[in-house]
Amino acid sequence: MDVLKTQPVAKQEPTPEFDRGCVEVIKSWREGQLTFREAAASLTQQLQQAIATGHLANQGRAEQVLGVLQGQRGNLESSLYHLGRARDLYQQAGNETMVTHIDMDRGVIYSLRGDLTVGLELFRSIYQIAEAAGDAFLQSLASHNAGTNLHELKQYTAARPAYERALELTEQWQGNAHQKNIHTCNIHWRLAMLYLDLDDPEAAWRHVLIAQEIADQNDLLLLQGYVYRSLARLVTELAPPPNLTLSNNPDEYFQKALAAFQTLSAETDIAQTIFYYACSLAKRGDRLAAMRKFQQAMLIYNRLGMLRDVALATEAQLGFA
Repeated sequence: MDVLKTQPVAKQEPTPEFDRGCVEVIKSWREGQLTFREAAASLTQQLQQAIATGHLANQGRAEQVLGVLQGQRGNLESSLYHLGRARDLYQQAGNETMVTHIDMDRGVIYSLRGDLTVGLELFRSIYQIAEAAGDAFLQSLASHNAGTNLHELKQYTAARPAYERALELTEQWQGNAHQKNIHTCNIHWRLAMLYLDLDDPEAAWRHVLIAQEIADQNDLLLLQGYVYRSLARLVTELAPPPNLTLSNNPDEYFQKALAAFQTLSAETDIAQTIFYYACSLAKRGDRLAAMRKFQQAMLIYNRLGMLRDVALATEAQLGFA
């Protein structure tokens, strides 16, 4: 009796033109040139075009970028929905590399939702897959995200080598310069915050200033928001180095960070910035203003389903009461 043999699905990639279109939309949103609504509408239109042509990988790419956009907006369940659809589409297209990238994005959203251990396990698994495939950039992303979760879990001595490995791998990567700049900037401001927690002010200032230079050179509003928030947290705790002409007023930097994130409708970053603003106000003795900020942050955290952050804000509020 003849046995029916299943032919493997040929790997399908997003077409270069379609991929550029998706990347341009989210880049324009990060730069503040498109509102969230405009970016979401544009990506939805591109998704409909991909559906009309029956191109599975293009459909997956549009769903993926919609998932990333919704995640940065703070719509975590919507983000996971789009990323799940993207994963299914890439599997149908025989593109396991992009399935792995989707798992990275899902790990970030799980982590924002408070599932840090789940996210950490995904990032470590992805690092091993990327290492076996010789994909330095994917290794770097996985190492950076693992470092972020370890940092959030207060495992500082484990977080530092993860961040440093991510930076080393990024420097080796010869791919897309725009992606490389974004990732490098994110690693440096994260390192600045880690060294603040490790009580190493010299290293903290060194890394935040590198991040600031990259953000300003690339004129990316999202990155500038992260840098402003990092500067606000630093000047709350430390005096700026005497050779730098930096403001020592945390309020100035927090307000600039909030303005950047509000322009982008980046709700998770708005909530986290308000939380750190509350901590700064409390440390400076303005308890009443701090309590109002804690309440604002908790309202957003609750609405977005960021339950771990709700607990952290509640604990911080009680600590400063």
